[in-house]
Amino acid sequence: GASMCQTPVKLNTKQEIQDLKCLLESLLPASVQVFNCVVLELLEDGVDRDIIINKGFTRDSINVVIFDNSETPRWKIIMFSNPEKNEDLRHLLENVLDFTQPLLFGGLTRYQQEVIKSFYGEKKSKWANECHIYMDWNENPPKVAASGDDPDGSVLDKTDENGSCKYRVTSLSIEHAEPVAWITIYSYGSMGMLHTKEEFRRQGWAQFLVKAAKEYARSLGLVPYVHVEEDNLVSAGFFGKLGFLRDQYAVWTGYE
Repeated sequence: GASMCQTPVKLNTKQEIQDLKCLLESLLPASVQVFNCVVLELLEDGVDRDIIINKGFTRDSINVVIFDNSETPRWKIIMFSNPEKNEDLRHLLENVLDFTQPLLFGGLTRYQQEVIKSFYGEKKSKWANECHIYMDWNENPPKVAASGDDPDGSVLDKTDENGSCKYRVTSLSIEHAEPVAWITIYSYGSMGMLHTKEEFRRQGWAQFLVKAAKEYARSLGLVPYVHVEEDNLVSAGFFGKLGFLRDQYAVWTGYE
């Protein structure tokens, strides 16, 4: 039977979230997705998140579920368990998820994917995107010099029209013209949407930008990582060259 220890608890105080961050840090790199969400929450980045955890959790028995409400009315859900095949995860989710609502599950492991499928029975997901995490995780990252003396790089906090989907955009412009390349750090802490304008491609801007974004992510306390789709060999090669190592399987999947 499900133990009392799987009663879901919502973390409310900064101290509770700080304690969770320390615990998750000791479980890197496996915990990277949830770890980065918790770091952003402590930075008070303006995203509406709920952090749910099993009551009486320990490092050896922990289930964390993060609800990211930056895409209302659809919830984005990111989770982490230790041990990874944690039998109690299903019980915790049963108590906190409303499966009649549109749900987006981010970066699921194969085990988590099976648990989620078990709730839906015959119902198929609307879509599924299979990826691997590529990360530049270094237990003792080098100290980075402040980049305040760089006149051409700019970091902006972006919000969409209705003020909900927050992400940070690092962009690069030459002689203060329009940006030639950009990358974002999503509300769940991974880097993505890397784009270079057609006429500026193959000049090394994307590499320069990823390196800058990586240092920026580190300066916030994040672990720099990206989700690379299984068949995207170009992206895999590009991030591989820049020091990102292929790590865990992660599937994004949506149910309407």
